[in-house]
Amino acid sequence: MASSSLSSAFRERGGKAGGDREAARIVGEILGEAAKNSGVQKIALDRNGYQYHGRVAELADAVRKQGVEF
Repeated sequence: MASSSLSSAFRERGGKAGGDREAARIVGEILGEAAKNSGVQKIALDRNGYQYHGRVAELADAVRKQGVEF
């Protein structure tokens, strides 16, 4: 499973290419939906002990909203 701000699904949702928080949210939604459709219910986000914030937190929150557990 993969997604990026260069994918067609991203553009269909009105996303603009770039590395901002809005783009991360849209990518997270796409990944969350793909995970649910594949039967994945739990995932891990390994930041090696570092806190995540900004774009990474936005992506993680969007995946959680799709019903995938961390």
